[in-house]
Amino acid sequence: MVGTIGTTAGPNITQQIPVMKAVGSAMGDLASEISEGKYKTVDEVQAAKATKIFGAMAAMNARLRRRRRSRQKP
Repeated sequence: MVGTIGTTAGPNITQQIPVMKAVGSAMGDLASEISEGKYKTVDEVQAAKATKIFGAMAAMNARLRRRRRSRQKP
């Protein structure tokens, strides 16, 4: 992820779009939950942020793997 986000030239920019969408969606969810008062401490917010980003990235990677497998089928 770091290598993909770290560069914005050429084909890398298209690789960044799904990553940024996944992280943006996770952060939007987190912001809503903060506004709703779901978290009482900064530590709770940080833990939720890590969980949401990890979940979003795992889901995105699973989708990419399924796409790659479906392209490889004869």
